[in-house]
Amino acid sequence: MPTNFAVFAYPRTGSYHLVSLLNSARDVVCHGEIFKGGKVELNKWHKRQFPGLSPDHRDQNGKEFIEKLRSLNPHKHFGFKFFLDHAKRADHLHTVMNSDAWKKIALVRDPVEVYASHIRARKTSIWGVKVDREKPDDSLLNMQVDFTPESWDGHVRHYALFLQKVASLRNVIIARYGEYATPEGLAPILDFIGSRADPETLQEGRVKQFTRSTQEAFSNWAEFQDYLARKPAPAIP
Repeated sequence: MPTNFAVFAYPRTGSYHLVSLLNSARDVVCHGEIFKGGKVELNKWHKRQFPGLSPDHRDQNGKEFIEKLRSLNPHKHFGFKFFLDHAKRADHLHTVMNSDAWKKIALVRDPVEVYASHIRARKTSIWGVKVDREKPDDSLLNMQVDFTPESWDGHVRHYALFLQKVASLRNVIIARYGEYATPEGLAPILDFIGSRADPETLQEGRVKQFTRSTQEAFSNWAEFQDYLARKPAPAIP
């Protein structure tokens, strides 16, 4: 029987990369942020099946929206990704998180890498790079960022809440950033959702943006290290 699953992630953890890999499997349909604020994020064919659908109507009727979207691909394993803040608008997402009937793929990444990636994306307005689009200049993708105590403390508060929720999930598999990009790391995820796809054949739809070391991500790495010694990053599962 086809599986229902959700990719539960935090911004800048590589969720679009994982979604694109899963969606390239012949027996899987995996949508992106279908509960994105102000936008119903679907491909053209699926969007045409919901004429006139607004984000407000979607949020207020989350159960019905998911059920109809699921019915469009009844013979495939069905999933979508969402962030913790989506559940503030769409109450049914709490049911998805807490239900054993839904399998969860929780995507986690080193908090320092998430922090750097978030700052860089806000500075460059580059939130993702598709493989079939022109790649932005390398100086933007690998731009250094500045650590500040205020921005780090805020990031830690929000990311810790996400990790606490991950720790409370049932029927979950942890997908660590980078590991799922290899066939060996992707195989247990496919097995978890019941897909028979060969991980060697799956195709990436996104390009890795930052390609340097974590240390090189920061213009003031030494200062950041001193601060981390006093206020460390939250531990990931």
